[in-house]
Parts: sequence; C-alpha cells; structure tokens
Amino acid sequence: MSPDKTPPQAPGSPIGWYNDVPVSHPAQKPVDPEDPFDTMALRVPFEDPDQGLLEAATCYVEELITMGYTDLMILSLFRKPFYMGLNPIYEKRGADFAKQLIADRRADLADNGLYPR
Repeated sequence: MSPDKTPPQAPGSPIGWYNDVPVSHPAQKPVDPEDPFDTMALRVPFEDPDQGLLEAATCYVEELITMGYTDLMILSLFRKPFYMGLNPIYEKRGADFAKQLIADRRADLADNGLYPR
C-alpha cells in the first residue's frame, strides 16, 4: 500500500468501486466482517406454479450455456432427479420441450450478444 493507506489502482476496467477505489476483481475487495456470507432462499410468487418452474429452468439453462455447457450436457441435467430446477420440467413436458428450451435460450443469448463469448 502507498503511504496514505489507499490501495493501489486496479489494472484494467473496474467492475465496481470500494471506498472510491476501482476494483477489477472481487478478490481485491477487503472482507467485511459484518457480511454473514449466508445463502438466502426466497420464494418468488407465481399464480401458476408451473410458470415458476419454467422461469427457474430458463435461468439455469442460460447460466449453463454461458458457462460453456453443450446442449447434450444440459439435457442430461434435465434427466437427473437431483436437479430440482430442471427435472420437473423434463418430467412434465418431455425431452422435446427441454431441447427446444435449450435451443431457444441459446438463440436468444446469441441475438443479444451474450453468447458465444
């Protein structure tokens, strides 16, 4: 650190700011002892529970696509009962629906410039 106790400027474009200093990576942010780091599950109200499941599955699929999973890899997760955000959609609507959901999300992400990176 410099003599005035301010952290050095972070290289590259900042992804955020901490105490008016740019931060390029989350690891550069000092640990806040008051942050409990607790995971909090929240219910998102939907009048139709199936719509909530579809929203969750859509979010999971988008994240998996941006992480580099192939369509086959994602479809295999739909088939596993352990994945409660994906498997109920597969059980209720079938493999063709899951394949179409994956294809639609991949196309939408590409149209918006979010995939491929």
